[in-house]
Amino acid sequence: MVKQDYEQTARFLLDNDDYLVVCHACPDGDTIGSASALVMLLRKKGKNAWAYCPDGIPEKLLSFTGKDIFVSDVKEHKTLISVDVATPAMLGSMQGVLTHFDLSVDHHKVNTIPCERLLIRDDFISNAEIIADLYDQLSVGIDKEAAECLYAGISSDSGGFRYSNTRPQTMRLAARLMETGIDFAAINRMLFDRLTPEALALTKAAYNSVELFYGGKLAVVTLSKEDYEGIGATDADLDEIKGIPRRIGGVEVAAVIRPRGEKAQVSLRSNEYFDVAAFCREMGGGGHVRAAAFRIDGTPEKAKEKLVKALEGKL
Repeated sequence: MVKQDYEQTARFLLDNDDYLVVCHACPDGDTIGSASALVMLLRKKGKNAWAYCPDGIPEKLLSFTGKDIFVSDVKEHKTLISVDVATPAMLGSMQGVLTHFDLSVDHHKVNTIPCERLLIRDDFISNAEIIADLYDQLSVGIDKEAAECLYAGISSDSGGFRYSNTRPQTMRLAARLMETGIDFAAINRMLFDRLTPEALALTKAAYNSVELFYGGKLAVVTLSKEDYEGIGATDADLDEIKGIPRRIGGVEVAAVIRPRGEKAQVSLRSNEYFDVAAFCREMGGGGHVRAAAFRIDGTPEKAKEKLVKALEGKL
């Protein structure tokens, strides 16, 4: 793997063709918006390009998939690109199929995707910001359709521009995208204000399960298999849940634990000083300084016990 700058990446994109741009599983607005906008950019440069997501795309993100951009299966393509994918595990069920990429474009602090080339900006709050820079590097104007996708990516990963690693440059790019005439308020409503019946039921279960540890510095939501599967929830319904423990006064680390097959998924958020990315790497996962995750064998209850023990003396 060789780290690339924008100029080298642009040259690579111009010199190759027949692209498949791959998102991560359990998709969010950033991976979907980034993939769509990158496919649009490549097509404007005369390239054949499509996007692929290992999981179904949630209804609230369908507005950011563009026209005839996503394909439903992986076929032979000459050039594979991953976007917003930090680890092989983030490819979900396709981890054993998509084993090597020609280029990875990412903003996570640590990227372990097997790839020939890596364009990484770990100081960016969203992957979409990198794609916007590639538009500029390739002298392609950002039209309204691409702007909607890029804005969705930025707003999604910044929590509506609320998170501490939102840069002044992030806000300036958002303003530039707004100037194309996008309905940014509608995009934010789609991302943050829509609640499915399943998400509502899951929210009730989450509030009922909140527990505080270490003098209130750690808040944990534990969703049992019965909670999760009985409600018929999907990962898309979890967006409303992740902010619940984080909003409690005095909490530094917020955890949401849910079943994931025979394992438990532990999603962590921090508010001010705790590096959850470093902690999750110790636990076999990864992510960002303020948002990261890992998986662990056993039930969510067992995962909670292990998490609480692992954080002893660290908060």
